[in-house]
Amino acid sequence: MFKNKKIAFKLTMILLPLTALLIVLTIFMGIRQMQILHEAEATFTNKIAAVESVLLNGDRDFYQCDTLSKTLRFEKDEISSDDYDLAKSDYTENEKQVDEIVPMLREKFATDEYLYKTYKIKGQTDSNEVLIQKLESGIADWKAAYDPRTNQGDFEVAKQYFQTDREYINQLEKNIDSYSHYSTNKMEASIQKTVMILTAISFNIIIFAIVVSISIIFYIKKNILTLVDEMNILASKNLSTEIVSTDTKDEFGDLSKSAKEVHTSLFQVMNSILDASNDLAAASNQLKDSSASADTSVKDISVAIEEVAETATRQAHDVDDISNNMNGISQMMKNSNQANENLSAASSDINVVIGEGMKVVEELTSATNRSMTAFNEIFRLMQGI
Repeated sequence: MFKNKKIAFKLTMILLPLTALLIVLTIFMGIRQMQILHEAEATFTNKIAAVESVLLNGDRDFYQCDTLSKTLRFEKDEISSDDYDLAKSDYTENEKQVDEIVPMLREKFATDEYLYKTYKIKGQTDSNEVLIQKLESGIADWKAAYDPRTNQGDFEVAKQYFQTDREYINQLEKNIDSYSHYSTNKMEASIQKTVMILTAISFNIIIFAIVVSISIIFYIKKNILTLVDEMNILASKNLSTEIVSTDTKDEFGDLSKSAKEVHTSLFQVMNSILDASNDLAAASNQLKDSSASADTSVKDISVAIEEVAETATRQAHDVDDISNNMNGISQMMKNSNQANENLSAASSDINVVIGEGMKVVEELTSATNRSMTAFNEIFRLMQGI
């Protein structure tokens, strides 16, 4: 099927795989780049950055609560009543913000179940879910241990809970930092895997293109050499060697069929010329035989006349012989005229055959010119590869 395609199609098949590869790689890389950007945005903006923002704000609010708690406990007598009331109001506000830490963390961690329930850094036993639960319990214990606004409870116990809760927050921050590196490495591994897949696909397509190119080049070379051999047969005027045309339906098949038609036409012309030559030779032989017969008759007449002169007694007999000889001469002359007519007809046939031969030669010359034009087009296409 492939051999019946045109030369232009075969040459296009050399460039088509590489062109398709370039287009596919460009589209795939664009799509993959957008996917990576979306994954990076979802990971670093919607997960990591959001969680870190909650942790940093919560740690700040927690620290401010501790600072205000110390102010209300130890600096009550050193500040004015207005500042004291303001400190209690600020403490209440920051305490509310501390209470929001755990719900906000759970909301942000909910976007990644693996990060929330499974992921742990090396040497760590608690998941982020467990740490958040401990933080929630620790905040409740911290609030219950001491209330600086009423100065009720144990300040030292509350201080210990505060330190423990901050450790939980710090551990969550370390986990988020570690997870960011883990996500980065995961994306790099995904990109490397994609590059390896594209490299493998590109390598296979390039190998395929090379195989197709080599096959097409050998096909074109083989057919050109075959056509050169056929043209050499025609140029050598060796009509005894048969030309076998190829069965392809491309330009090479057309040229091969044209060469075979030229060979067949030349062979038919030579056969026609040979037949005409044989007819001419036969007519010449017939004319030669008629001339020899006429010669013999003339000699017989001469002998008869001499015999009439020698003796009168044999005149009557000789007259009869002469009459008979004259009849023979007349028949011989008729035969000579017939031979001349046959010779003239054979000469006319030869002229007709020669005229037809000249027309065939002109047609062969035209076909040869078309073949040379097709050869030049093929060579031009080969130079453009």
